[in-house]
Amino acid sequence: KPATVVLCVRKPYEKPKSCLALTVASIADELAKILPVNLEMTDGQVQLRFRHTAGDIGPISFHDSVSIQQVKEKVVAEWPKDGPLTKEAPSQAGDLKLIMSGKFVEATKLLRDYRKDMGEVKPDTIVTMHIVIRPTSTPAKAPGPQQQEKQQQQKGCGCIIA
Repeated sequence: KPATVVLCVRKPYEKPKSCLALTVASIADELAKILPVNLEMTDGQVQLRFRHTAGDIGPISFHDSVSIQQVKEKVVAEWPKDGPLTKEAPSQAGDLKLIMSGKFVEATKLLRDYRKDMGEVKPDTIVTMHIVIRPTSTPAKAPGPQQQEKQQQQKGCGCIIA
């Protein structure tokens, strides 16, 4: 005897209005008719290429359940050790800003949150993200004694009461 499933349609906190007893096989057949199955999205893999003004990195394959922060960490780990990209190598994932479809992607979101921006992703599709690297800030030098005196003079007059 084939396994049967009882499906009932109702609104929250109301009694079911109608119920159907269906076999598992018939449910699968009916769902296949009404739901478009997107085969390329079933495995959740996305191929990403990262474009920088000095060159490209990738493609690298990611599962769509990873966070953008994890993507950034992988890019930093895969950053080339030689070639034109070494001149602007990021020191950490926070130095990277990723852009897709003209928008900065947020590190807290998942890759699947940007599926709509990727367009139709087929198994052989490579999605391009642009990379912007935050410039490293140079630490400011502490002013020397002469510099401090000049700054004091430029501030204006001062009064000493003894």
